[in-house]
Amino acid sequence: ALITGIKAILAEDYSRSLSRNINNAHRKRQETGNNIVITSKTWGYNKVNKQVVVDESEAKMVCFIYEMAAQNHGSRTIAKMLEDKGYHNRNGGKIAEQTVRKIIRNPLYKGTVVMNKLHKNFETKRTERNSEDKWIFHENIVPAIVSDELWKKANELMNQRSLSFVTEDFKKKIIGCKRNLYPLSGKIVCGLCGAQYWRRTANLTNKKEHYWSCQEYIARGRK
Repeated sequence: ALITGIKAILAEDYSRSLSRNINNAHRKRQETGNNIVITSKTWGYNKVNKQVVVDESEAKMVCFIYEMAAQNHGSRTIAKMLEDKGYHNRNGGKIAEQTVRKIIRNPLYKGTVVMNKLHKNFETKRTERNSEDKWIFHENIVPAIVSDELWKKANELMNQRSLSFVTEDFKKKIIGCKRNLYPLSGKIVCGLCGAQYWRRTANLTNKKEHYWSCQEYIARGRK
């Protein structure tokens, strides 16, 4: 029993050391700026022969989003504009407001790649987000779809339409400026994920019903 316990301790220490070495190897590779990852959810770009290239058909949509954002249109309005112009998501449905916001916030579209945003925590066995001071920025290593000036203007106007605050556990969160539009706006928080609740309207027969739902559930679903 003693030998078995010692072997278990040694195996755990080896696994912890291996996890640390893998994280260090990932970080060093990201510092070189090689092997840029473009996922299937990335709009406007494709990867051809390990090189990031612009997808011209989707790049037009990305440019339109930034141009409308620079004219001080919100993500909901832009999503409706995209629907009117015939743009759809990869499943043929409507492009979500959250997708529009992610595109506007992503510095990839001005040619800047941000790496080392995530790491695998050995203790929790989960992939966790690194603090911003550990992020690695590589400028002008992918073709830019929009100019730096247009990207900054779109993001500055988006910042003006939102409010940031620090939670009790010192995490920075951003919510919309309309948090006081209704008596409960900004006051209901999800007990599972900590996200704000949004007021929604259901169009029922001969009447409208108002209810509140977690914004993470609305954006990402039950899972």
